[in-house]
Amino acid sequence: MYEGEWKGGMPEGRGTVRFADGYVYEGQWKGGETAGCGTYRYADGNVLVGFFKKGILWARACCGRPTARRI
Repeated sequence: MYEGEWKGGMPEGRGTVRFADGYVYEGQWKGGETAGCGTYRYADGNVLVGFFKKGILWARACCGRPTARRI
């Protein structure tokens, strides 16, 4: 289910989509496709941060499980 900005009946701008299998995409959209910076959070706890073009991962910023660090 998509929550966020719309333009012309399609996701456009910032938004979040939650999939039935438990993973979540939060980030930028253009013309109904992931475009720009975004974060996938998988049901198993893994996270992928990257840059997307036309719905395809173009460059990966980092991936793996988030960790908490004590400062």
